[in-house]
Amino acid sequence: YWGWLLVRGLLGGGRACAGIMAVLCGVKVGDVAALSSVNGLAGAILGYAVLGDNLSWVHLVAALLTMFGVALMTSPTFLVTNPSTMTLVGYVLALTAGCLQAFQFVA
Repeated sequence: YWGWLLVRGLLGGGRACAGIMAVLCGVKVGDVAALSSVNGLAGAILGYAVLGDNLSWVHLVAALLTMFGVALMTSPTFLVTNPSTMTLVGYVLALTAGCLQAFQFVA
């Protein structure tokens, strides 16, 4: 019981740190929130990998729509211009925050 509570707390703290560090790297707060919304997609993949849940074509369509929606919401600068390395690190950290939140849900 206490072990899972510790794991969930560490994952939540890691998610918060990743989101804050993404903003400090130069990513807009709204973009961090949008990129963190991939937690549902990551949760479905984790459920398949860890819990043995079934995936169907509906999940694939939902995954593609999620990624398309995130791209529309953020309009990341790396698609338009040459960003700094810190900004790219920030986008990776924002995606990491969403994945950590999915891990938190599964744990």
